[in-house]
Amino acid sequence: MVGKKYRSKLLKLIGKRDPSGYFVIPARQQALEILDKIVEDPSNVIVEDVGGGIIFLKTKSRTLAQKLLKILENRGLTAYNEL
Repeated sequence: MVGKKYRSKLLKLIGKRDPSGYFVIPARQQALEILDKIVEDPSNVIVEDVGGGIIFLKTKSRTLAQKLLKILENRGLTAYNEL
């Protein structure tokens, strides 16, 4: 169970959808190594390489975005501070 403060932090980090309707999570390149283990259906996540060892993970599902963000945050693979 996720605490209210942690859930609030996740929602704040996920933010609003981009103009195309996707939630965007900036992550380090190493996140690709564990992405297949996290996501059951890889077609639900679009991966965009933006260079500099950073990728954007895009999904339309808020639940999947929260799950990705929680796991990536715990492993230190998000790149919010590097943008």
